[in-house]
Amino acid sequence: MEINVTEQRLHAHALLDILPAEKVDAVLSLLEEMVPEAGTSLAERLALAGVEDEQITPEMAARLDRALASVKRDDTVPHEEILREFGLDR
Repeated sequence: MEINVTEQRLHAHALLDILPAEKVDAVLSLLEEMVPEAGTSLAERLALAGVEDEQITPEMAARLDRALASVKRDDTVPHEEILREFGLDR
C-alpha cells in the first residue's frame, strides 16, 4: 500500500486544529526541531515548500510573519469565537 503524503498532511492539520491549546507549544517545538528551516521566516519557508515568489508579496509575507508571531505569543482568537462572529456557531 502506497503512503499518500497529502492525506497524511491533511490528517496532521486536522489533529492540530483540535489539539488543546496547552499542548500546541510542545508540538510546535517538536516540529521546529524536525524541520531545519523552521527558524527561517514564513516567506522563506513557503519558498522552500515550492510556493512561487509571485504568489506571496512582501506585504503578505510580513502579515504572515506577524500572524505567526501572534500565535507564538498565544495572542489569538479561539476558533469558536470566530465562528460566532460570523454566525456560524455549531
